[in-house]
Amino acid sequence: MFRHAFTLLEMMLVIFLIALVTTFIVPTMMRAESPPAQQAAERFYGLLTQLRDSSQISGRITGVRVDNRRYRFMQYAQGEWQPAILRVPTDVSLPQTVQIALHLWHQEHRLTLQDMQLEMQQSDGFTPQVWFSPHAPPVPFSVQFRQQHTCWEVSLRVSTEVDLQTCREKKV
Repeated sequence: MFRHAFTLLEMMLVIFLIALVTTFIVPTMMRAESPPAQQAAERFYGLLTQLRDSSQISGRITGVRVDNRRYRFMQYAQGEWQPAILRVPTDVSLPQTVQIALHLWHQEHRLTLQDMQLEMQQSDGFTPQVWFSPHAPPVPFSVQFRQQHTCWEVSLRVSTEVDLQTCREKKV
């Protein structure tokens, strides 16, 4: 009677394949979830970049309004601010444990006449504090997302590049 057994090569191949699959699965399972402040900052960074690009492509003025526990992306159309048309939610609420703060740097940037007109509009909670125009550079700003000992910052400097990084603590 003929008995068929596994060869050494077949067994080594199976062990190699199991090890290969394990190298991809284990790190995914072991990875710790990032803090909510970091998740909020990464999401804001992605949406802000999309909003800035949308402004350049569509030729429309777009903006972001940062409130106590939320932020809203908007566009200026038909003489008023309206929710921005993005492929993701444009009104985002933050978890209770995450604090958000907006810092504008008007002193570092000269405001255009159009910027001043938009700033003078009646602020009814729907006017953004930061906007992107295809015809003028944006005002530099930073938005900080804080939670206990974690702080992440999304900033736009004079170079018009949006950056995501941990907050730089100011030494007093």
